[in-house]
Amino acid sequence: MTISLPFKESTLVFEVNNPVERYRIADFGDEKEFLEQFVFAIQPDDVVFDVGASVGLMPVYAASTAFKGRVFAFEPDPETMRRLRRNVLLNSLSNVELLPWVLSADGAGGAAPGIRRQENRPEAPKGMLMMSSTSLDAEITTNSLTLPTVIKIDIEGAEILALRGARKLLTGLFGPKPRVVFLEVISSLF
Repeated sequence: MTISLPFKESTLVFEVNNPVERYRIADFGDEKEFLEQFVFAIQPDDVVFDVGASVGLMPVYAASTAFKGRVFAFEPDPETMRRLRRNVLLNSLSNVELLPWVLSADGAGGAAPGIRRQENRPEAPKGMLMMSSTSLDAEITTNSLTLPTVIKIDIEGAEILALRGARKLLTGLFGPKPRVVFLEVISSLF
């Protein structure tokens, strides 16, 4: 099923495959105000890092806003990445780069932590997926990623690990610091 959402002078299209994705897209995951603030902060030539891109709501809106810039969408889960890729293609966005990386503080070769089990959510996948992780600082150094002007981090409780792995970036050791950082915080974990 597809959902069309009006945006500025156009329409954004998303494919949804289950009730959770419908909630994330059609109801904005109860984060409509966050999405509006995120989009408001983005300028046409920005470089946006979306860490925890999920099925694509935020990166599609970001790429449509930063149409002269670039969006790097970080999403490590293979099935979620397939859905993210589909939503980027549905909107004919050529300024999005999809990166299947787990971002943490450990750098290349570190094990990405499973922050918490989803025991109380029957629709959540069961089991564990072990993946190597990297840090933003390491990837900027080794892969010459463009420095971001806007960062969004929403990685279900592992945000502190991503921040620790971005110390050099956030303190300006690589060049200009990001203009704005959007961060989800799950306080019950720390």
